[in-house]
Amino acid sequence: MIRILIIDDEREVIESIEVLISSRDDMKVVGSLQNGHGVISYIETLRRDVVLMNISMPGLSGVETTKQIKDHFVGAPEIVILTTFDLNQMVLSALHAGAQGFILKSDPPQDLYSAIITTHRGDALISPKMLRNLVTSLTAKQPQKLHVEVLSSKCSSRELDILKLVVQQAGERRYS
Repeated sequence: MIRILIIDDEREVIESIEVLISSRDDMKVVGSLQNGHGVISYIETLRRDVVLMNISMPGLSGVETTKQIKDHFVGAPEIVILTTFDLNQMVLSALHAGAQGFILKSDPPQDLYSAIITTHRGDALISPKMLRNLVTSLTAKQPQKLHVEVLSSKCSSRELDILKLVVQQAGERRYS
């Protein structure tokens, strides 16, 4: 059973995720918070495996809260960032802070389940829609500044191999 903590400033989002998770036999929501304040003391009292966290919250952002959790705990829970924003820099900031997953709130429930299972296993997962934008940025003539070292530190070697092939094929299509 994967134990999940949800941190989101919108109560409706927390309740929606709770409903989705309750339909699964292999996952359970064990707590929720509406902001990052007090997260350290709350997590210390809670048995949890994965944290689902909104990136954009008043006070402490999801990136700042992720960094606090990762800096404070040895064996910190895996963190999946939830967002409505599809921005490359947000993905990279969250990965740099220690998040293992990044999912759009508009992604289908199966993507959320996959992110929870994948990060619980210790692997990384980025929303397919967001990954497409990252690849596009990598292959653009004037690519946005991307921190490859962040990707390489958070992705498995297999994921990096796949990303390299996608980028290579996209480049070949552009010049053929």
